[in-house]
Amino acid sequence: MTSRWLVLLGCGWIACTPEGPPADDLAKASHDIQFESVDRLGPHRFLASIKHRVVRGGGDIDRTDEAIEIRWQDWDTFEFRRVVDARVQSAVVAVNGRPWTLRSRDRWEPREDAEPYRLDLRQSWNAWEQALEPFGDRVVLEEAGQELFEGRPVRRYRVSLAPEKTPVETTKAGKRRGKAHVPRHNDSLDSLSGLVWIDEGTAVRLQAEVSGELTQRGRSRTIDLQLTRSGIGLDQGITPPKGARRRATPSSLPDAAPSTDSERADGDTTPSRTP
Repeated sequence: MTSRWLVLLGCGWIACTPEGPPADDLAKASHDIQFESVDRLGPHRFLASIKHRVVRGGGDIDRTDEAIEIRWQDWDTFEFRRVVDARVQSAVVAVNGRPWTLRSRDRWEPREDAEPYRLDLRQSWNAWEQALEPFGDRVVLEEAGQELFEGRPVRRYRVSLAPEKTPVETTKAGKRRGKAHVPRHNDSLDSLSGLVWIDEGTAVRLQAEVSGELTQRGRSRTIDLQLTRSGIGLDQGITPPKGARRRATPSSLPDAAPSTDSERADGDTTPSRTP
């Protein structure tokens, strides 16, 4: 992150610029935030769903559904769960710096130190990067408007796929000339579309619904990402788990992210979709 982004994030986008930050600046800054930026939102709940579909030879489809839930109060009190194909892969509850982890048969075991689980959060919270990593620097954000999300000013962006760059090679005479790109194993990025809402005050993504298609080693692959942060600024009511009576799976993830404030004001309860 450049010094310019640090200055803007440090003093707060809205405080420095009454009309909000320039759209391009906010979009660029959203790629550089760390979990410390997410913490600046205060207490909130994060839900993310990442669905992978791969079509193999013969038309068979391999499916992987991953869900991530974080309830965040502060660095000492939080809850983190990760579920893959309806199976809990990890679950942690920390209250006032004391952590518990979910073991087999719905047993919660106390641990001595919450720091390893804070490190897990720092590595696992960014579902956007995890899901869209194959698309790399070809992810394009185009501003589509300003609105409110749980009372917070946000910018809405359309997500799309940038054209593939043509590699350039240099001749012996030093002249540059275009070179046809021949992908290995017929790999290609085919499409990317969706919407993302970015908080003007922190550059954190508050809501997103994005779908992408690519081809890898001759197999068609689709990726669907949905994420939302809700209950911003509200106490998350995190308490120590109660053995087997503690729920072992996260709350059901919605099929689509909730409507923004402007959509609810218009009386339209249909989730936002890409035009």
